[in-house]
Amino acid sequence: MTAALTAQSGPPVAERHDVTETFYGQALVDPYRSLEDWHDAKVAQWLKGQDDYTRATLNSIPGREQFLARVKALDTASTRVREVQVWGGKTFYLKADPGADNVKLYVFDQAEAKERLLVDPELLTKDGVHSSIDYFQPSLDGTLVAYGISSGGSENSVIHILETATGKVLPDSIDRARFGAVAWLPGNKSFFYNRLQKLTPDMPPTAFEQRSRAYVHQLGDDPEHDRFVFGYAYASNLKIDDNDLSFVAYSPASPYFFGVVAHGTQNEATVYYIPFDQLNASPIVWKKLIDVDDAVVRYDVYKDDLYLVTHKNKPRYEVTRTSLKNPDVAHATVVVPASEVVIQEADVASDAIYMRDLDGGIGRIRRLSFDGHIEPISPGEGQSAGALAVTPTEPGALVHAVSWTTAPRWLKYDFKTKTAADTGIQTPLPIDTSAYEAVEVKAKSDDGTMIPLSIIRAKGTKLDGNHPTHLIGYGAYGISYDAYFDPVWLAWLERGGIIAIAHVRGGGEYGEEW
Repeated sequence: MTAALTAQSGPPVAERHDVTETFYGQALVDPYRSLEDWHDAKVAQWLKGQDDYTRATLNSIPGREQFLARVKALDTASTRVREVQVWGGKTFYLKADPGADNVKLYVFDQAEAKERLLVDPELLTKDGVHSSIDYFQPSLDGTLVAYGISSGGSENSVIHILETATGKVLPDSIDRARFGAVAWLPGNKSFFYNRLQKLTPDMPPTAFEQRSRAYVHQLGDDPEHDRFVFGYAYASNLKIDDNDLSFVAYSPASPYFFGVVAHGTQNEATVYYIPFDQLNASPIVWKKLIDVDDAVVRYDVYKDDLYLVTHKNKPRYEVTRTSLKNPDVAHATVVVPASEVVIQEADVASDAIYMRDLDGGIGRIRRLSFDGHIEPISPGEGQSAGALAVTPTEPGALVHAVSWTTAPRWLKYDFKTKTAADTGIQTPLPIDTSAYEAVEVKAKSDDGTMIPLSIIRAKGTKLDGNHPTHLIGYGAYGISYDAYFDPVWLAWLERGGIIAIAHVRGGGEYGEEW
């Protein structure tokens, strides 16, 4: 670091090189286009100067090294478990151990009462290029697992299959499976999946994710000969654009297949369907079931019944039901009326439908029996339901219980005893957080709208205006700030700091109207 790059002298100034472009008749000037070429020697020098200045500024802060050491210790103190699924009585999940920067695939077998490692992507590192697990999907009986592996952070997944009991990897390998969406068929010898098109020399690189299709793969077959069953250009009656993504879904709870068309970042999809016995028809005659105008963001099935989560005229969502024998989505029966909470999902288990609601950033759970009875399920006092894992062939549900001040746990809800017990798959944080609390309030915005605000602080904090506060807020794409716990926050809270989460408009805390 040079003496000129001190906190007092200021950061190096970038040279301006105006580049003018015209878009739709409007001339736009970009004075710093040259900074995009970070291979250029001058740009590299400027970046290095920015880094030197930043380091000098940070290093001059009193107590920073001690604070940083505490942050690092907290950041590597907890185990993280996500994407939990239960199939064939076995619990599958991705887990990152304390200090790990990559997740591994595990299975917890109830019969064996122990955890086993199935896939460690770190063992696949080659020539310094790491690998990651992008997704996984167990077979219907839990004996096999399909999983997507990509290298170097590319997310360009290759599907592989392994045997759960032995960990043996089968020879099947399917590339161009970035989005995967594996859905196993009965018999556990074949599955649907999404595959991107193969680029030819005359195609631009941007065409890589266009015109995707859904295929069915039989174990042991060459994927280049897999049967095309749904997607771009399958049939003239299917309205699927270049940029749409196409998937085929199946639930063992119902004798139907569903062709799903996802339209970019739009939550509302277009869905087609066929009865089970029509899969081998040539061609398959897909019938439209749901369109974007129906405002359906999630669906699930039980026998001939189709359950829909929709915001059609109900911005906080309602759950409706129609029969697949003669579906009428527009006039479906309301089984869970809209209310003050936002219904986020309604998933079918073998015993009932489990719903996750959002109440101003706090997750709630309800159980809807197939005869229409609704009852609440508590994830624990002061806890929020951050995620819900439900399997159509298994009773009950797994609930990810967490709060702003307590580490998460995965609970198994037993509908017979109406109790939820810790599964033990997520190791408790070895730190006492009982000295802290979360307070839910509402703050008036500039136009008078009351905005939910979650305040995290030490118990007994004096409200004297002398506590540094880290205010967090994000509002876009309907993404909400559900309650969660970050151990790193403790480094700030221990020093008298306060953390505030503003649930601003643009998020999903109060549904489509928010």
